[in-house]
Amino acid sequence: MDDRYSVVSVVNVYWRVSMLRVVLVFLLLILLPERILAKSTRTIVDKEWTYVGSVRSGVPSGSGTMSYSDGKVYEGEFRRGMAHGEGTLTTSNGSYYFGSWKNSRMHGQGVRVTQLGQRTEGFFKNGQLNGAAKVSLPNGNQYEGSWLKGKLIGRVTYVFANSDVYSGTFEPSTNAGIGILRKANHDVYEGPILNLKLEGFGEYSYDASGEHFIGYFTAGLKNGSGTVTFSNGHRFEGYWQNGSPSGKGIHTDLAGNSHRGLYSERETNKVVSKPESTAGESGSKVTKVTKVTKVTKVTKVDSSCLEYGYELVAVADGVWKNLEFSTKSGTSSCLE
Repeated sequence: MDDRYSVVSVVNVYWRVSMLRVVLVFLLLILLPERILAKSTRTIVDKEWTYVGSVRSGVPSGSGTMSYSDGKVYEGEFRRGMAHGEGTLTTSNGSYYFGSWKNSRMHGQGVRVTQLGQRTEGFFKNGQLNGAAKVSLPNGNQYEGSWLKGKLIGRVTYVFANSDVYSGTFEPSTNAGIGILRKANHDVYEGPILNLKLEGFGEYSYDASGEHFIGYFTAGLKNGSGTVTFSNGHRFEGYWQNGSPSGKGIHTDLAGNSHRGLYSERETNKVVSKPESTAGESGSKVTKVTKVTKVTKVTKVDSSCLEYGYELVAVADGVWKNLEFSTKSGTSSCLE
């Protein structure tokens, strides 16, 4: 009986020792961090890259540096021969990325900086922007938005270096979108933009003067048909060219009185030539005037001419007004 008990005890001890060995081997091979198993530093040379760092099972694992034949250099963590964990990739032209990697692709939080200095900070997935990110440009402008598989989606907030702020849709390749631009001087524009300038049909409110314009813009300037409402309630409807009224227009005051006119830009103090006699809109003829010389004394001023504050030639209700450019730049006086 004692002998049999002794044999069973020996077997139990042997079994426990064997199981303990299995557990220890399992811990060593599976659960311990790879960097512990890859303590040795080795150099591996391939036809496309050279690696110096920790190695496991003959492949880069742990911390190391991989230099590629095209000039790229990756320095950081590896797993099973691929960039995995935290690391920095620098290209031959000076652009670089630092942040998280997975299977040799940008994956997780990171920062990408181009050769020209454009900085993108956000979340990457499988090598592409995917999620919230912020882009800072070399000229001081920056914008924030959301990306899906590398494509900007939804609305952005675009802050200019001069503190203007645009909110709306945005396409980085053309700097185009539709939204609201709030300028540092408190002017507000609502409508489309192209190349970061006002483009197309929109509304612009001037904070300083209280004017409100609705109409068309080209390259940031009023171009085409539009209506401007002044702070005193007067309204001017007409056409603009390069930011100034040009062609036919109608000025209407609060009482509803309207003055039709023909407007075009002229240089200050230059003699203005007028056309041959032509029939007005009502059929009446305009007296032939070859030129208008500068008038030195102002006897009576048509207030509708002064209100616009532009250098203009005007024909009100089919009758030419004598024109004198004032000494103050950007204004003109229409005399009866």
